[in-house]
Amino acid sequence: MKVSVNGVDLFELSETQKKVICDHVATEIFDEDMKRRLQWVIGHLYEQSFLELRKRWEPIISTRVPNVPSNWDDYAKLVFAQPEYKDRSVRAAEENALNDANIQAAKQAQVDLEAGRAAQKAAIQQQIDEAVAKALAAKGVA
Repeated sequence: MKVSVNGVDLFELSETQKKVICDHVATEIFDEDMKRRLQWVIGHLYEQSFLELRKRWEPIISTRVPNVPSNWDDYAKLVFAQPEYKDRSVRAAEENALNDANIQAAKQAQVDLEAGRAAQKAAIQQQIDEAVAKALAAKGVA
């Protein structure tokens, strides 16, 4: 059995693999059962993806559209038509860029903090040196 999508072979069961599965699934319904399982996997992915899309967009869409479509395809098309809609790849790229910027900002803050501590330490040391010199001068020690 071979599984293809858009003319590209994705997976092929060897005869041994098919026999192993047929130990669990009746040989007479093997092909139909495999098709049903593949359809279920893709259908389940679609359902879960739609529910996540609706969860993310429901608060936005409900304030913009008086009659929100109940049909899933119509709802999805409405979301995709929103000017700020971004698919997963765009959102991931933006999140990565934001994470990189946050990392850079944190590194710069650490550098600035260390520079501030060094300057503070130098100022305290200078005050100590001046106080010691003043005390020694008061005692007449040069």
